[in-house]
Amino acid sequence: MIVRFADRPPLASIVIALYNKGAYVQETLESCFAQTYKGFEVIVVDDGSTDSGPQIARQFPVKIATVTNRGIAGARNAGVMASTGDFILPLDADDIIHPWYLEKTVPLMTEDVGIVSTDMQRFGAQTERLPAKVLTYEQERQYNEIPVCSLINRQAFIWCGGYTPRVPGYEDWALWTDILRRGWKMAVVNEPLFFYRTGCNTANNEADKHREEFTRLVHEWNPL
Repeated sequence: MIVRFADRPPLASIVIALYNKGAYVQETLESCFAQTYKGFEVIVVDDGSTDSGPQIARQFPVKIATVTNRGIAGARNAGVMASTGDFILPLDADDIIHPWYLEKTVPLMTEDVGIVSTDMQRFGAQTERLPAKVLTYEQERQYNEIPVCSLINRQAFIWCGGYTPRVPGYEDWALWTDILRRGWKMAVVNEPLFFYRTGCNTANNEADKHREEFTRLVHEWNPL
C-alpha cells in the first residue's frame, strides 16, 4: 500500500543507468527536464563510462551516483538506492520520454497498482508503435510485454528486491513478473509517451543468445 500524500504530490525518481552513451544522453536528459509534472528528480548512475556521457550529465541538475561496471541491473539498483521518490521510472540513457509522461502516469498509482506503462514508440532503425496492455501475472510470465520504461511503485520494487543481475537483458521481465505475482496490479496509458531507440542496443543481442536459459530461470522463480 502506498502512502497517501495529504500535503504534497508524490515524488517520482527517474533513474538513468549510463554506460558509454555520450552520443545520446543529452537528448534523454532534455526529455526528462521537459516534464510538465514538476515533482521529480533525476538520478544518473555512471557505470564506469569511458566516454563523455558523465560530463554531459553533470551539465544538468541531476544526482550522480558512481559504480564500476555492475551492468544494467546493478546500476539501476544503485540509482534507486540513491533516490528518494515514491515512484521509480527506469529510463535507458539513449531513450526518450514525452513531456506528459509523468503527468499522465503518476495519477494512476493507486494503493494496489505496482506498474504503470504507456504505449511504446520505437524510433531509429525501426519505427513501430506498441500499445500498452494491462497484463495478469500469468500473461506476463508467458512473455514479456511490459516496456522497460514503466513507472514502478517504490514499495513494490523494494518488496521484490529490485533487479536481479542473474539474467542480464531479462532483468525487466524478472522484475515485472515478480511484482505481479505478489498481487500488485497494472495500469496503462494508451498514448505513445515512451520512445525506444532501436539499432544501437548490443546488450539485447547478447541476451538473446541466452534466451532459453534465462526464460527457464524466470519461470522457476515465478511458478504458476
